[in-house]
Amino acid sequence: MKIWLLVFLVTLLSCENPFSPEQGIVSDKTDNRFGAYTPETVLKDFETAYNTRDSLLYSELLDENFKFIYNDPENPGTFNWGRENDLRATGRLFRIFNNINLTFNELGVIYFDSLQALEFGNKGDSIATIVTSFSLKLDSQLLQGTADFTFRKKPTELWKVIQWIDYSN
Repeated sequence: MKIWLLVFLVTLLSCENPFSPEQGIVSDKTDNRFGAYTPETVLKDFETAYNTRDSLLYSELLDENFKFIYNDPENPGTFNWGRENDLRATGRLFRIFNNINLTFNELGVIYFDSLQALEFGNKGDSIATIVTSFSLKLDSQLLQGTADFTFRKKPTELWKVIQWIDYSN
């Protein structure tokens, strides 16, 4: 009789998975970002993504309507590309260079009222702009310049970069 009781208890206890999380504890958070979510911390995450060559983190920082605007010194004019092209170009950059060191210097923060910023979003979206100088070291090559970042925060989402204007040559 004791053996059947022991088998019954072992069988009963074996149905419980001690490594299974309790209901409600599993998080659906897939975002790799750190810290408080402000435009300033998005730039810190941007630095981290570049410096660690983390393309997943980088992709999470860009709004679906992201636009990169730049000047081409060899072909005068202003050019731009969207999120998908930027992710491909940045992914190649991360693979080509062994050492990447991006540093944003002094940040100048300007917040816009959501009604004034309809160019970048819908009524209710928050928009912010940060103009900063930066230095980007790719292996032994040093690039320096100024960048103008515009951020958008939809009411139920985190801050993301919607536009990056690179003023470096």
